[in-house]
Amino acid sequence: MEKTYNKPSKYRVNIRIGVKFNDYLKQHEYFQKYPVLIVPSFLLLDEMTRYQQMNEGKPFEMSSRLIKKHFGGYFTRIRNQINLPLCGNHCDDLKYTKVIDFLKELGLMNQIRSYQKGDGKRLGHCMKYMVTDKGRELVGSSNMEYFKKLHTDKDEMRNESQNISRRLERISADNDYLYSDLFRQETQDILINLKFDYDEVSKQIDKDKESFRQENLKYGIIDETNGDRKINSIISNLTDIRRKTFNVLKHNKTDNRVWNQVIGLKSSYRPLLYLDEYRYTHEIDQRACHPSFLGLFCKESFESGKHDWSDVDETLLRQEILRYSELFNGIDDPRETISKDTNLAKPLVKRGLNTWINGGRRVELDECNLEGKPKFDHRIVPLIKDWYHIHYPQMSRVLEKTIPSKKIGTFISANFETKIFQDSGLYELGKSLGFRIIYQYDGLGIFSRNDETDVSGKIDTLRNYIKEKSNELFGFPIVTTVKEITQ
Repeated sequence: MEKTYNKPSKYRVNIRIGVKFNDYLKQHEYFQKYPVLIVPSFLLLDEMTRYQQMNEGKPFEMSSRLIKKHFGGYFTRIRNQINLPLCGNHCDDLKYTKVIDFLKELGLMNQIRSYQKGDGKRLGHCMKYMVTDKGRELVGSSNMEYFKKLHTDKDEMRNESQNISRRLERISADNDYLYSDLFRQETQDILINLKFDYDEVSKQIDKDKESFRQENLKYGIIDETNGDRKINSIISNLTDIRRKTFNVLKHNKTDNRVWNQVIGLKSSYRPLLYLDEYRYTHEIDQRACHPSFLGLFCKESFESGKHDWSDVDETLLRQEILRYSELFNGIDDPRETISKDTNLAKPLVKRGLNTWINGGRRVELDECNLEGKPKFDHRIVPLIKDWYHIHYPQMSRVLEKTIPSKKIGTFISANFETKIFQDSGLYELGKSLGFRIIYQYDGLGIFSRNDETDVSGKIDTLRNYIKEKSNELFGFPIVTTVKEITQ
């Protein structure tokens, strides 16, 4: 007689699991047989959704070790109840790979590809994953329910308050959360103390839902859950801020950037953030960050000697780089110039430049198809390339030999951009001016006191520091813009 697993009488669905998610997984006989595995399946998909967000919506790597940690304890609980041995035929069901297969069958996730990755001593098997639209919709639905309970359910609010105290104690005792660089330490300190008003956030969520509904009507989108999936990442980041569930702030291996939950928030939610007497009031951004560094990239590429530059005139190349730097780091926005020359709208020039620099061939538009997927334009990148070829032919030849590698954008972030915006002196200066500053890739988010005086003058002091640092490192001052953040 086959041994069966009976749900313990004290078992209850984790408060984080939404009704829709629970009911959807219970359609599958595997989760009918092992309902306790619904919880780790949700937690895995939720973590995968965050990884996907940090990877800008693209397939991401996740080691088997990270996946196994979600299921190990649950598998042990099931084995203990029905007295299964730790290995053998009886255990075929209780493997994380089985759960992954069933989640794929339910259409909640995909495995994109696998490959061998060596570390010099041994080969490792690594997979790339992608949470589907359906998976993100159901995870988002659960997170929305839980987000509301965190702010309205008295029992859950009391329990979470105790959990937060324990989390913060663990963080303070964990050396992994002590950083050698000030920008990460300051970012973590802000995240730990960051707050928002639930009622104001709820109003903004309602506004966004209506905005997405109108967008669906405008483009005739059939999928009514399209807007819900867009809100999911917002709710996920706000939930992390509320619960203080932060991972160690790590540098991305390819571009050296460091993601945090404020970066993941839509801009309309940032004015709702505060730190006691500090409010989120301004943002400083580098204008046309990646395009601004293209001249420097061409110079370093040429001097590296990694390619055959026999078709490049070195004297003319250096003249072009100087002229290019003057254009992109001058008073006038260079994208206006490109817009006039190509008859492309400035927003399309901006997207076209970033797409081309990162090896893309088509530009994502604001319009959507009937399934809620963005439309793309294949004409913009060739127009941008032609503009460079006409005005900067020597630079264009250098770029043509490097852009197919799709590594220019990550190289610029790792070697130029992060040296400016991860500089400790910038955050020390911000503190001395009375600000709290949070890192945002090619810019900064600024928290200032409600009674702060001469905010504009102090922000100019920060911008001048950035100019001087850029001139010291690269030989030219980059241009930054300031945006005042209002509700």
